[in-house]
Amino acid sequence: MFTGRQRDARRAGSRPSAFTLIEMMVTIMVLGMIIASFSTVMVQCNRVVSQAQTIMRGTSKIAAIAQIMRNDVRRITKGGILAVSSSGGSPVLILTTSEPMTTMKSATDCLGSFVVYSMWPNLSPSANVNVKGSNLLTNILVRAEFGFPVDARLPPLDVAKVRPSAGDSGVLATVQAYTHDSPDLTQTLNDLVALYGVDTSFYMPPETLEQIASIWPVLTEGVTELAIKWSDGSKDSMGGLVWSTNNMVWTSEDAGNWPKAILFSFRLTDPHLPEGMFGTVYEVVCELAP
Repeated sequence: MFTGRQRDARRAGSRPSAFTLIEMMVTIMVLGMIIASFSTVMVQCNRVVSQAQTIMRGTSKIAAIAQIMRNDVRRITKGGILAVSSSGGSPVLILTTSEPMTTMKSATDCLGSFVVYSMWPNLSPSANVNVKGSNLLTNILVRAEFGFPVDARLPPLDVAKVRPSAGDSGVLATVQAYTHDSPDLTQTLNDLVALYGVDTSFYMPPETLEQIASIWPVLTEGVTELAIKWSDGSKDSMGGLVWSTNNMVWTSEDAGNWPKAILFSFRLTDPHLPEGMFGTVYEVVCELAP
C-alpha cells in the first residue's frame, strides 16, 4: 500500500518532461545567434568569392590584351612597314605581317596584313560610343587588321568589314617595295590612321550581329592613357632598356636597323575592374623577332 504522499510522488515522477517558457526563450535565442553567425559567414564567403571572380576576370582581360599585342609584334615582317605615329595627340602603331590569312567577312585569300593600334580619345556615349548605363567619356583602345589580298585588283579587306582607302597599295608586294622616299607611303599611313572616323559607332555591350562586327577591333574600353614606345636595344646605367616616344617609320630598307622591342603602356579605368586594379597603369613589353 502506498501512502498519499508516495502516490503523489509517483505521479509527479511519471509526468513527461517539457520546456518551460524560459527554456524555450533561451533555446530560440541560441538558435537565432547560430543562424545570424552562419548568415554572416555566408555573406562574407559570397563577398570573397565575388571579389575573387572579379579579380580573375580583370587579370584574364589584361592577360588577353598582352597576348594579342605580343603575338602581333612577333608576326612583324621586316620586309614591310613599322610606324610609330600619332593622331590627335594619341599614339598610333602600324605594322605589317606576311602570313596567309582569310578575312572573316569574305572568302578572299590574303597574304599578310596591316595591323593598326590606336585610341579614340574622349568619345561620349551621345556621339560615337554608346556605353549602356554610363554617361562618362570613354576612351577605346582599338586594334584593327587589314588583309593584303592576293588579287592585286582588290583593295585590302579588314577582318571587321572595313576597307581602307589606300586602294591597291595594300598588296604585300607593293608594301614590301616601299622606301622612305616612296610617294604613296605617307598617304597609306595617313589612310590607316584615319580609318576610324566620326561615322563609326561602337555599342557596348552589343545587341545585334552588326554591333558585334562593329566592336571587333575594340581591345578594351576605359583607357585614359596610352603610350607606345620603341627601343633600339640601348640600355641605361641600371641595365634597363632605353625607350623612345619619337615618331618613326621603318621600311624594308631599314631591315638591319629595326627596333628590338615595342612597349605598350596604358591606364585602365574600366568600372568593372576590382578596386585594386582600377586606374592601374599596365605595361606590355613586346620583343621583335631577330
